[in-house]
Amino acid sequence: MNHNYPNLNNIKIGDLVLFKPSIDKENLTLLQSNKSFDFDKKTPVLLILSIKLENNNTRKACCTWYNMQEGKFEEKWLRLTLLYKIPSSSELSQIKVNESVVIKTYAFYQQQNQLSEVSFCPPKMVVTYFGVTEKQDKNTSNKQSKIVSNKLIKCMWYNTVRKTFSEKVFPIEALQVIE
Repeated sequence: MNHNYPNLNNIKIGDLVLFKPSIDKENLTLLQSNKSFDFDKKTPVLLILSIKLENNNTRKACCTWYNMQEGKFEEKWLRLTLLYKIPSSSELSQIKVNESVVIKTYAFYQQQNQLSEVSFCPPKMVVTYFGVTEKQDKNTSNKQSKIVSNKLIKCMWYNTVRKTFSEKVFPIEALQVIE
C-alpha cells in the first residue's frame, strides 16, 4: 500500500494524526477533503504533544490517545514518516482555570459521529492549573532538538475505571474548550 502523503514538516504540537497503516487510499481522499470517512476504529486518532529531532536527523512526535479500557492517556514516540496529518483547525482556545475542556481528538470523533463507537474517546476534563515551560532541549550543535509548548495546562477528570480522580498535563495546543 503506497500512498502519496504530504510533506510532514508542517506537523506541529496539537495536530491530530493517524498511523499510516490504518487508512486506505479511498478514505485518505475523503479525509483530505474534510469529509467523514470510515477509519479503522481499532487504531486511535493520535494527538501530537511534542516533537524531537534525534542525532540522525530523524524527527519523532510524542503522540497521545485515551485508552478507555485502562482509564488513562497513553503516549508513544513515533517517527513522523509513520503519521498522516488530519486537516483541522489550529486555533488556540482561550482557556481559563475551572473551565471544561477536552483534547482535540474528542471533537474529531464527534465530527465523525463516532463518540459511542470507539474505545479511544477521551474524557471531559476541568482545568486546574497553568504552567510555563522553562527550558527547551538543545543538541550538541546548540540547535533546538525538542519542540515543546511554552504553555502547559493541568487537567483533572473523574476516572470511571479506577473510581478516582486523575490528572494529566497537556500543552495548550492540545485542548479545546467545551461549548
